[in-house]
Amino acid sequence: MTEKPDLTCYCSVCGRTLQYGDWQSPMLTDAVWHQIVAHYALTGHEKRATEFYQRSSAPELSDRDVHTFICIGCMEKALQRRLTMADVTACPFNKEFVMEYFGFTKAEADDLCGDD
Repeated sequence: MTEKPDLTCYCSVCGRTLQYGDWQSPMLTDAVWHQIVAHYALTGHEKRATEFYQRSSAPELSDRDVHTFICIGCMEKALQRRLTMADVTACPFNKEFVMEYFGFTKAEADDLCGDD
């Protein structure tokens, strides 16, 4: 039997435990993401992560400790408001997020985020 990989990661701000790819840390538009990263002064951390992934020919999930993850609560605290659909990148990765957070049906999420 194959062992499931450990997908645990942590919010770079508060340390909250997340699971890589779960709905509690959605992908945001670049403008919103950079605003949040700047708010928490994580720009250097993001720069190191970008450099790491540009050098790597096949980045592995085990290298996720160099990447920046931010939970919904810390995102909203930085923005001083709730997230909106305009903040979220329309991609399959975010389907579970738009269903859980905004209450969209699977069909609506497929239309908004694309099919897997």
